[in-house]
Amino acid sequence: MGRGNPTGKGGFQKGQSGNPSGRPKGSSEVSELARSYTKQALQTIVSIMQSGEKESNRLLASQALLDRGWGKAQQYIDHNVESTTPITAVIEYAQGKVVPPSSEG
Repeated sequence: MGRGNPTGKGGFQKGQSGNPSGRPKGSSEVSELARSYTKQALQTIVSIMQSGEKESNRLLASQALLDRGWGKAQQYIDHNVESTTPITAVIEYAQGKVVPPSSEG
């Protein structure tokens, strides 16, 4: 069946979690370990930004610093699309449940 819910009926039972055990305990330890290298990682990124041999590496390092310091830039999506096709039909098509809508008409 692939990804999705185990019931195959469009969702989990009401009030039932798809992950009743919660997040695995070890994941917080890995996060803490990774965070312990934050200063060293930032110093490395700064070093690459300032003296990296390739311009592409300097650009990526600069972008990484800006993203971490200021957050990633917002991306806007134009959702004012004129269409006569109902959104549910578009979703079902994307999920492979129906044949593509006819462009004739």
